[in-house]
Amino acid sequence: MLVVTRLDRLARSTRDLLNLLGTIAEKGAGFKSLRDTWADTTTAHGRLMLTVLGGLAEFERELIRIRTGEGRERAKARGVILGRKPATRGNRPP
Repeated sequence: MLVVTRLDRLARSTRDLLNLLGTIAEKGAGFKSLRDTWADTTTAHGRLMLTVLGGLAEFERELIRIRTGEGRERAKARGVILGRKPATRGNRPP
C-alpha cells in the first residue's frame, strides 16, 4: 500500500497520475491519500473518483493556460512589454 499525505504530492498531471497508479496496481499494491479520503484505489468507487477528478483538474489547468495566453496576447497588442527588464550597463554584475 502506497500512502501519501495529499494527492498532488504524487503526480503533476492526470496522465502521470494514471500511469503511476497503473504501475502500483501491476505490482499488486493499492494507493490511498490521507487528506483526500476518496482517493483509494482499493475500491471501485475510489478508482472512479480518481479518474474523473483527475480529468477535471487537467481540464481546468488547460482553461487557465488558454486564458493566460489570451491575456498575454491582449497585453502585447496594447504595447505592454512582457518579461524581465533589460539590465543597464551599471547594473550588470562584474
